[in-house]
Amino acid sequence: MTSFAGFMAIGNNNYIAKLEAGDIYDPHAITLQSGFRTRCVTRWREYVVFGLWKGATITSSEEGMLVFWDGVGDKPNYYIPIPEGGVNSIETYQDIIMIVAGYQGTILGYQGGGVAQRINKIPKLARDKYMEIAPGSMTTWRTYLCIGSDLNTDSEALNKGIYTLGALDSTYPMSLGLEYLTSLGEQTSSSVSIGMVYPSGQNLYIGTKNGSSYGIDSISVTNDCNTQGTVESLISDYGTISKQRQPLVLRGDFEPLVSGQSIRMKYKIDRGA
Repeated sequence: MTSFAGFMAIGNNNYIAKLEAGDIYDPHAITLQSGFRTRCVTRWREYVVFGLWKGATITSSEEGMLVFWDGVGDKPNYYIPIPEGGVNSIETYQDIIMIVAGYQGTILGYQGGGVAQRINKIPKLARDKYMEIAPGSMTTWRTYLCIGSDLNTDSEALNKGIYTLGALDSTYPMSLGLEYLTSLGEQTSSSVSIGMVYPSGQNLYIGTKNGSSYGIDSISVTNDCNTQGTVESLISDYGTISKQRQPLVLRGDFEPLVSGQSIRMKYKIDRGA
């Protein structure tokens, strides 16, 4: 639920409920399309926006939806289909509705019009594996969009931590990176999950689960970011992408490094087998 236009807008299964003045409650203020249920909510321009999904789990259906409501009418103002799958989580970032949809960690952005545009995806997830982002695991902190890695997955390759999506300024493209690790350190175990990412004051709080143990981590503005990272791209040969040949020489060009930092070149052969 979220506060909007002087009342609380609440996701109530396949309805949107409305709570006003503390005791005026309408559990069925808006009826949603048959089969869809509310999962997450944000505010965007003059609308409250709910992310919808179908089925008992996020892997049940290849269909999701955004519903936009101005809080006045007895029907939604409009719907936007999300064919990538059920909406996991949404957050408004720089006037863009950022969406994680489906069960492959796909990140979309909606700025208006009829469709949401694909922006990126959480890396290292194989095609035959799934991952689910928690509804409360996206937020904005220190000018970046922060995403908790997963709530539920069968992958043992995903890095568990806080990914950030954004740019230093408008001259740089949006980039995705594993910015912060939890107190558990480097983790890829499927028994580790993140359910909440929440800013308060100057700190960012992270709700974690490790097997049957639960905890909350606190990241302050003075905490160091992840000290290691990998930049991956397709190999180009004279300005074109080589499909058949294997590289014999790798070249990397970069600015002078800070004392203590190092860069290692590496490559991976992947023919889709």
